[in-house]
Parts: sequence; structure tokens; C-alpha cells
Amino acid sequence: MTTFKVGNRKPGRAMRVPVPERAVCRAAARLSRAGCAAGVALALCAGAAAAGEGRFAVSGFGGVLLDNDFQEVLQPWRLEIEGSQLAGIAGEARLARPLEGLDIGVEAQIVRHVHGQTHWELNAPVLTARWMRFPWDAHLDTSAAFGLGLSVTSETPRREIRNEGASQPMMAYWMVELSVALPPEDWELIARLHHRSTAYGTFGDKGGANALVMGLRHRF
Repeated sequence: MTTFKVGNRKPGRAMRVPVPERAVCRAAARLSRAGCAAGVALALCAGAAAAGEGRFAVSGFGGVLLDNDFQEVLQPWRLEIEGSQLAGIAGEARLARPLEGLDIGVEAQIVRHVHGQTHWELNAPVLTARWMRFPWDAHLDTSAAFGLGLSVTSETPRREIRNEGASQPMMAYWMVELSVALPPEDWELIARLHHRSTAYGTFGDKGGANALVMGLRHRF
């Protein structure tokens, strides 16, 4: 139990108000989360401004968890869909264009898992490389992207424990995305492989998950 002095009832004597230590810890945790979110937002804005011609995007997506290794995603007949879903939003800023057709950017995601597991997932910062020049772009404007960053969950994901034997909240995150532009051109249809990984033992010996997601992106 933690106590705070509130004032003097009599000279030399202070009244002490008991404050549960759990309440103090919860308040500190909320402030910490708010500070992290604000830091990510500031980093995105600062990075885009520094690039001189920064371009922003927001996305919404949803999908299903897979009971497969990421290599098996290229074999659709082997996919096993879990009874767990996820939905999220993402913000993206372009930082640089080192080559014509290649954009380097940064992204932050907030994801909610439901059905079989009910936790939050924060993926940030995620550095992205996007290739935007394909021979058929005149007919169907297409881009492909890869992103790599960190993933943190509000609790150890239950499905990861069930499928892998163990897991942990913090892991590496990567994604592979294919997108096509929709009329008007500032809207895009996106499809992604959403992957949490131990990064070859960097974040533990067991854990990780794969999900297939689809959504819409708006660029501005």
C-alpha cells in the first residue's frame, strides 16, 4: 500500500491517504502506452516531412489466422484456416524514393484478434519497401511491398501457444503485400501475408503466426 501526504491537519502532523499500489501501476502503464503511441505518430509525421515529398496512406484490413508455415501460403490447397480472425488499421508515410518506382516508407498498425483469442497487437515501426512499376500498369496499376519491424501483443497469443507449444508477446513482424489501384486512383485493394516470427531464435525458440488479410487503402 502506497500513501501520500495531503496536508497538515495540525502543525507537524500530516493526513495520509492510502492509494493501492495496483492503481498506481495501472496509471503508469496507461501513461506509458499513451507516450508510445504519441511517439510513433510523431515519428511518422517527422519522417514524411523530412522526405520533402512525403505521401501518407491509411488502411483498414481483416483476415483469418492460418495453421500453416509461411512457405505453404504459395500452395493454397494446403492452407488450414484457424477459427480465429483479426482486424486492424494502419498508417503509412513515404520517406524516400531512391529509385524510380521504388518507395521506402514506415508504417504502424493496431490489430485486434477475436474468436479463440482476444488480444491487441501493435506492429511498429515497420519499415517498408514498395515496388510500383510493372509492365501491365497501364491496364491494372499494381504494387508489391515487403515490410519488416517489431510486433508486441497485449498478452501471449493463445493460438501461438497451442500451435507452437510456447510464445511471447514481443516478436519480429514482417509482411508481404500485393495491391491494385481502384478508381479513383487514390484507393487500393490490398492483400497481405501478416507474419509474427521468432526471427530465427532472436525472440525465443517457439512462437509465431501467419494470417491472410485483405483490405482497402486510401492515399493522400
